[in-house]
Amino acid sequence: MTVFMPASDNKDINAIKNLKRAPITILDGEECKFVVPVATWTTPLTFEHTTLDISTINTKILEEDRDRKYLLLQNISDIDVYISLGVNAQKERGIVIKANGGEKLFKGETNFIGEVFAIHSGVDDKMLLITIGR
Repeated sequence: MTVFMPASDNKDINAIKNLKRAPITILDGEECKFVVPVATWTTPLTFEHTTLDISTINTKILEEDRDRKYLLLQNISDIDVYISLGVNAQKERGIVIKANGGEKLFKGETNFIGEVFAIHSGVDDKMLLITIGR
């Protein structure tokens, strides 16, 4: 599926070209200045399930992965875990994944392919379940 979006000026076109999600095709014509391919899955994804211990020190839990199409993070610990996208995680800041089963899902329009960091403000290591679809 491809979404056609009218460009109001070159600034819009340049902003979309800078996205790292998909190649951009510039079309000639007045009706449509550029095309933004929308991620669709044409083949089934392969899922990988892992666990990771999160500490009270900022931890990189995922590297950048341009093949990642689906990411589910589940907190099975007894304390909230904080994640950050592309930058170091900080306690009490960023995206919170609540204790005892809280989760954050990235897929489709909300997919994130960059580095992911995590931290918690409790004691001892806490476990995060990670499911990745490629």
